Amino acid sequence: MASSFSKHQNGNGAHPTVNAALQERLQKRGGIHLSFLRCPVDNSPLTPADGGLACQHDPTHIYPLENGVYRLVTPQQAAAFEAQSAAEAQSLQAQGWLPPDADTFRQLPQTGLEGWPIPYWQRRANVTAELWRVLEAARRDAEMLPIGSMGYALDISDGMGWLAYCLDVSGFNTIGVSQHVGPYGLTAYPYARFLRVQASCETLPFEKEAFHLVVFSFSLEKLPDPEATLRKAAGFLQAGAHLAVMLDASDDELNGKQDLVELAETVMREAGLQVERRRVTPIGNPVAKITQTLRRVGADSPALVVGRLITG
Repeated sequence: MASSFSKHQNGNGAHPTVNAALQERLQKRGGIHLSFLRCPVDNSPLTPADGGLACQHDPTHIYPLENGVYRLVTPQQAAAFEAQSAAEAQSLQAQGWLPPDADTFRQLPQTGLEGWPIPYWQRRANVTAELWRVLEAARRDAEMLPIGSMGYALDISDGMGWLAYCLDVSGFNTIGVSQHVGPYGLTAYPYARFLRVQASCETLPFEKEAFHLVVFSFSLEKLPDPEATLRKAAGFLQAGAHLAVMLDASDDELNGKQDLVELAETVMREAGLQVERRRVTPIGNPVAKITQTLRRVGADSPALVVGRLITG
């Protein structure tokens, strides 16, 4: 076990001084970010080590910080995710779907990427706008000014972590998790302030009851057991926190699968959350066209399901 984990420790040859400086910066911003991370093998807390993190229970479980991303993966997972990321990148490039650069990444999802179908990013922008209405309502209910920290958020990403960037800019201390790195993964944007974590989106190695917001940003449909992952994610919520599921029924990953909207609502209720299915409409429409827009919303419209943990 020790040799397999240590072999993965310095996978990209990153300079230890650079990693140490970045780790210090990440620790200062958000304060307790790193305390939310857990060993993917035995779920033990992690402690800073040379060039990354080490398991407190078994210090031979070492997880490096590479290119600004904490790699909370076993060697077997690392190999599998690398192959998946390479295959996905090849497929997207073959379709002419170009990866973002720093400028285009910051404009997602409102401005789409070159070569991608226009509706792909439009629909994501629509769902994101509806999520922001929920978050702003929560801010007002808490009598908070639109400045300062909104708390801790976990974005379970479909790849790049673009929503984690949006949450970070809006005031959340954010962790973005994805199985993918590379041009279409977490290293697509090299200047991220949010904490980037490569980990299995099935096991999700994070502390329970730690977050004020957990979001599946178009990632639930890609998981082999969405019900089990939803139940695990519900356990990450603090009292009063929100769990949000963003879905797009037009995505290929949803073809032939169960109704994930119904599943999300059911799991949230069983977890004790107060559940609401939000109506998603196009952004940027004049007020006079809102009624007409609502009538056009069909079964294939993107969806947002939000649950809130209310405790008496």
